[in-house]
Amino acid sequence: MIKKFFGYFFKIIVFLWVFLAGYLIFITPKEWWLSLVFSCNFSLIAGYVLYGPVIASVIMIGSLIVNLFAILKVLAAEISVIPFLMAGILFVVVFFLLKQSDDSRKYNLFSSQDEIKILEGDTSILIKEEENLLSSINANKERLKKYKKLKEIQDGLKDHQVFSGKIRYVLRNIISIFHQEKSIVLFLLKSGKFLRVEADKNEDMLIGEKDQESLYLQNFDEWVKVNKKALIISDMSKDVRFRAKEKDTIRSLISVPVFIKDELAGVLRISSYEAGCFNQEDLRFLDLVAEMIGKVLAKEMDYAQ
Repeated sequence: MIKKFFGYFFKIIVFLWVFLAGYLIFITPKEWWLSLVFSCNFSLIAGYVLYGPVIASVIMIGSLIVNLFAILKVLAAEISVIPFLMAGILFVVVFFLLKQSDDSRKYNLFSSQDEIKILEGDTSILIKEEENLLSSINANKERLKKYKKLKEIQDGLKDHQVFSGKIRYVLRNIISIFHQEKSIVLFLLKSGKFLRVEADKNEDMLIGEKDQESLYLQNFDEWVKVNKKALIISDMSKDVRFRAKEKDTIRSLISVPVFIKDELAGVLRISSYEAGCFNQEDLRFLDLVAEMIGKVLAKEMDYAQ
């Protein structure tokens, strides 16, 4: 508290001294005038340190007036003006040196701030790139796990001799890769045989039907069958192509055609009760599953013949 008080007191003294020096020149002997002029230069320096350039400019104006008064009195007294001219020159030099120093300080300050902002921006970019890289690495790890699991499923087919056992084995393991509340269904529509194979995380079942209508293909299944193209729906309620039935719980799905030697043999679909569960990578993965199932069907047909 005392320190703060003396700080304000000193600022007031510095500010008022310039004007007091001008008054003292009128009432003091000429031997003191030069000292008073030099004290104004000191006030200018102190003003820059304590107040900054704005108040220092006011002090400079006051100091200039003091110098002019002193010069006029010297001329009137017919005393040498050279010391006072030197004091005035020194006053101007001191002011511009201080100003240049302050400008340089500000320039260095702003330059440092700009460099800090640039470094912060570069750091943010690097952090973002690192996050993207880590995200990509994690995504690639998950993708690698899925394809390793698919290879294990393919190798495990040799342990199943019966066709129904092979298909149920494939679907049951494929749905386990997707984890969440999803289900997988395979519709077989080949050579007058109509089969529906379903699986979720709890159970699987194979149902044979007498005709295609009994398979209860939905409009998106029909679309895949007719167009022979893969399909992905992120949100059934927002897809204008397919109107969901009131009792239909499917919100998102991926579906691909199953081929045997370039001929359509069925439709493979994975669906979820939640929206936005699938992406293009899931669709490509399911296409590989359909290719594997197509090979199983081809071998079964060759064996039957």
